[in-house]
Amino acid sequence: MRGDAYERITLSCPLSYAIQIFGLGYSLGPPEHRMPENKNQHFVPKCHFKPFSADRHGRCINVFNLRTGTKVINASTKGQCSRSYFYGQDPDIEPIFKAAEGAYGAIMPRLADASGDDLSAICEALRSLTYLQHLRTEKELSNAKEYYGSTLEAAHQGRKPPNGDEIPDDWVIARDAVVSWKETSRYLVDLKTVVLENRSDIPLITSDSPAVLTNRLYCQKLRRTDFGVGNSGAILVMPLSPRFAAVTYDADAYALTNKRGHRV
Repeated sequence: MRGDAYERITLSCPLSYAIQIFGLGYSLGPPEHRMPENKNQHFVPKCHFKPFSADRHGRCINVFNLRTGTKVINASTKGQCSRSYFYGQDPDIEPIFKAAEGAYGAIMPRLADASGDDLSAICEALRSLTYLQHLRTEKELSNAKEYYGSTLEAAHQGRKPPNGDEIPDDWVIARDAVVSWKETSRYLVDLKTVVLENRSDIPLITSDSPAVLTNRLYCQKLRRTDFGVGNSGAILVMPLSPRFAAVTYDADAYALTNKRGHRV
């Protein structure tokens, strides 16, 4: 992302500790014995819920629990998709999310009318933000724990692993997801991102795992599910509001119909 469009987005971002939120690395300030500012850490940020909120100001949202089949009207967004120290007590993780959420907040008001270079810059930012959101959720934490467990079971042939060779704590896995985002973002370079406009009478909805990674090439043609963002045919989708969604896809594997620049 370059030029004036990049600057218009990043000027609104609180880039603490010189974090380059859309780059492949970041630098941190001198080590200090600090604590995160917030104990209640969201794995889906409140700014994402704002367009879906009941009052459109982000204070409350209608919730449906798929597991229990119950609904809650006007639930506070403060406690949605959050845990106490979900990412641990490392103060250097929190500014990354602040920068991402600042960029997200700067993008959303311009999404409907953006065009040209501005829309191109927005889509490039959404590509990185969608991938970060995919990695930072409770669902991905659960998937990682399942992977660790199966790997240890295979390595030790069902026997109890020795001390030091065990599933990491939740906050370690969650923190490592942020590191993974930084190290694997280079695989996004060849993917294209468009803004999908929903023109139906049925609004888009969101969830506690809003950014979905899938791969039709692997699932339907190869009958495999062992894919990642770097594999051919990768697709990342995230609803942005009841009207818009961000779609990141492998243009060498798929052709979008009705595509108009960066809009569909």
